[in-house]
Amino acid sequence: MAVRALALLALSGALGTVAANTLAAFLVDATVSTGFDPARAGLLLAVGSMSSVIVRVAMGSFVDAHRFSLFGLVAGLLATGAVGLGALSVANSGVMVSTAAIVSYLGIWGWNGIFTLAIVRSNPSAPAAATGITQAGLYMGGVVGPTVFGFVASSAGYAAAWGITALSATLGAIGIGLSALRPPAVERAAPRSEGPPDALPATGGAL
Repeated sequence: MAVRALALLALSGALGTVAANTLAAFLVDATVSTGFDPARAGLLLAVGSMSSVIVRVAMGSFVDAHRFSLFGLVAGLLATGAVGLGALSVANSGVMVSTAAIVSYLGIWGWNGIFTLAIVRSNPSAPAAATGITQAGLYMGGVVGPTVFGFVASSAGYAAAWGITALSATLGAIGIGLSALRPPAVERAAPRSEGPPDALPATGGAL
């Protein structure tokens, strides 16, 4: 996979991680601001976290059993999370906030492992270098996301901040979806030796 394609994936992954880290960092404070008591907000965070554990394990098993576009699946999960985040920005009841939060967790925290697997499978000759590039993007998003969200929430409120986070996840899903349209990587076979398989190299001296 070309460096340009990896750069797009790194940027897209960063946009997705902006949403993931922001959701984990601010969900409790945001829900308390809508009227949840701290105990209920903490329980919602725990349920959302558990749902992300379940979806990661389930998606991993599903991917092992089926062959299809991993980037397409990642884009779909990110898009699902974007819908949940968008719903958080307009939620006006406890049921809607809870539902939106869990949907957000299912998508926003369900794609990360599959994303790394997709990078490895798409770069069979240099998986470590490829994941090094894309992981740098993920961690950069984890740094930038909560910082920007905090500033926006402080100045414009949580609704605006969740809306921007949903936009970030949507852009990440689009970027990764574009990668799903690329043809899969083909590993070139190494040139075969003309000699017999058990031939020893000449040494120029007696054994």
